[in-house]
Amino acid sequence: SIKLLMIDEIHFIADEERGATLEAAVCRMKSISSWRQQQARAKGEEVHALRLIGVSATVPNLGDVGEWLGASPCNTCVFSHEFRPVPLSIQVLSG
Repeated sequence: SIKLLMIDEIHFIADEERGATLEAAVCRMKSISSWRQQQARAKGEEVHALRLIGVSATVPNLGDVGEWLGASPCNTCVFSHEFRPVPLSIQVLSG
């Protein structure tokens, strides 16, 4: 069973061409996870909820997306461009 769904470039949810497909896929995964939890509880079994991680460098409405994914505000994180575990070197080469 799937325990983690990581959605890279989640800002594409607003894309005219791909957004509806991405939204439908995520909603379907959330629905299946919820159904599996209900079935397990009815049998007295324990099933962990699907963990959803959405990442993007450009999502403007982070709070809304986090809420849609089911994340509490304390689990919704913003890392600025200054946060880099490894230093970034930018070079422009010509010629």
